[in-house]
Formats: sequence, C-alpha cells, structure tokens
Amino acid sequence: MILLGSLTDACGASGQRGWVCEAMYQITGNEDLSKIADAISIPIRLVLVVVIAVIVAWITRRIIARSLRRVRDSDRGSAFRQQGDIPVPTNLENERRIGRFATLTVSLQNVATIAIWILASFVFIDQLGYNVGSVFVAVSAISIIIGIGAQQVIKDFFGGLFILMEDQFGVGDVIEVGEASGKVESMSLRVTRIRDVEGVVWWIPNGSITEVGNRSKEWSRALLDVEFLPVVDPGAAISLLEDVGAKIMSEKNWAERLLDQPEVWGVQELSEVSMKIRLVVKTVPLEQWAVARELRARIVVACRGAVLPLVGQPLSPGSGSAVTTNPSVHSDRPSAPEGEADGR
Repeated sequence: MILLGSLTDACGASGQRGWVCEAMYQITGNEDLSKIADAISIPIRLVLVVVIAVIVAWITRRIIARSLRRVRDSDRGSAFRQQGDIPVPTNLENERRIGRFATLTVSLQNVATIAIWILASFVFIDQLGYNVGSVFVAVSAISIIIGIGAQQVIKDFFGGLFILMEDQFGVGDVIEVGEASGKVESMSLRVTRIRDVEGVVWWIPNGSITEVGNRSKEWSRALLDVEFLPVVDPGAAISLLEDVGAKIMSEKNWAERLLDQPEVWGVQELSEVSMKIRLVVKTVPLEQWAVARELRARIVVACRGAVLPLVGQPLSPGSGSAVTTNPSVHSDRPSAPEGEADGR
C-alpha cells in the first residue's frame, strides 16, 4: 500500500484529529479520502447530537409525565380517609388535583428540556471545533448578569414550584393572601391570579407569598353566631337551632353539601343586651357560604314561629354586625354564588 501524505497532514496534530479521519487514514492511507471522510463526519456528528437531544428530551418528558401521573392517581390519604379524618375528595378537588399536576408536569418538562438542550448546545459547539471551556465561561458570566437582574423572577419561579408541590392551593380555591381575598382563577410558576367578591382581579407574584389562608382545603366550616335577646331561655334557643340543623341535614340536596350533622356549641357570648349562641356545620369545600345563608334564613323563620326574639338579624360568621337576611326559605337552590367569600 502506498501512503499518500502523513497522518498529521491528513487529520491534524495529535489531540485535534477526529477519529473518523484517523480511522479512514489507517484503512486507506489516503490523505484526500481521510480529509473527505472528516469533512463528511462533521455534519453527521452535528445531526446525531440534535437527534440524540430530541430523543433524550422526549424520553425525559414521558418519564416526568408518567411519574407525576402515578403520584396524582395514588391515594396518599387513604389511611386517613379510612379513619374519617379526611373526607373523600369531591369532583372539584379531583379536578383541581388534575389541574395542579398538569401545571407541574408541563413546568418540569420545560425545565428538563431546557437543561438537555443547553448541554446539547455545548456538545454541538465542541463538534464544530470551538473551545467549549471559553464558551462556557462566557455563558456563565452572562447567566450571572441575567440572574442578578432576574432575582425576583427566579424567586417567583421557585415559589410557584413549591406551591404546586406542597398543594398549598390551586385553581378554584378561595384563598387569602395579604389584602387580597378571592377565588384562584389561574396560576403559573411565576404569578397567581385571583378575583375577589367585587370582581377585582389581583395578580400576585408567587415569590411574594409568605403566608396564605386556604378557605377550601379538603373541607370547610360554616360558622354562625345567632344573637338572641338575653331573656330567651338558652335551652329553648339551642333546641331550636338543633332542629333547624337536623331539618337541613335531612334534605338530600343540602345533605350532599354537608359532611357532618350541624352542631350547636352553646352560648358563645353573654351581655346585658344579647346572648350569642354558636352553630357550626362542616361542609364540602366552597359550600360553607351557601349553607350559612340558607341556615340564617331558616333560623329567622323558625325564631318567628317559636316566638324567640332575635337581636336584629342572625349575625354573619365571625363578625359583630347584623346582616340582612331574606326570611323566605328556598331549599332547592343555594343562597349565594359558589365561592363567594362571606363578609367580603
């Protein structure tokens, strides 16, 4: 075999030559064929890098989706549900759980895809013959500059990620965040949008949420302080409230919204002008306000029939001011829009 040229002439100095060029030279000993093979191998390697990145990203996205779907479908609270500590999830809770995991799945898939393509880009640059180390240093410097300017965005991103992972709240929940209180209409890893009872839309960056109150987590409670005149017999008043609770529990369309029999806790406050008796009922999420309004209307009618004088009207839960209650009772429909924050 006649060797035309040398390995160095054909493929470059040791440490810089490609393995395809070197292999071709070892097989043929031809400098021109080795150079042609090396030139052809470059686009092939670049295409392989892209193809491998696409395949790895596709597999990673499927693994993330399958893993989170398995976690979503697993009933982690089954032991507690058997003990009766946590009620069986309603359709609304199931829908919110599905939505939460859908958001988390897409977010994690996007993060994984970005990471894979960043690594693929460095391999791509290396295959082009550039020094990856210098490129990495330049990219790192740019990343640091961007990171310093986007600290709040990064904080919002991780805040939203933990909100989703810990299930602090989700779309459809009624929450309180600082001065804002209302129903969550949408959320992403960066921002949460809620609408209050007056229709005002609040945009809250997730990184600024340090504490949040969720009024619709697993179960809710309707709380009513009914204010009677102090001359009323406490036993008679408590018996009347118990009868009202038992009656609403016996009606199917209302019983579906209750998780337990309404309870009268007794005299909450006593003064020279009034006697407050507390009635509470455990409800499915977001139904506490409708149940409370229906109970108020029924209590007004029952007190008039039993001639048990009230001070003004039944009080709104947790407040000290009277509210206007329609004395007519319509047990076939809720008395308030779903998700309306009481007293707001």
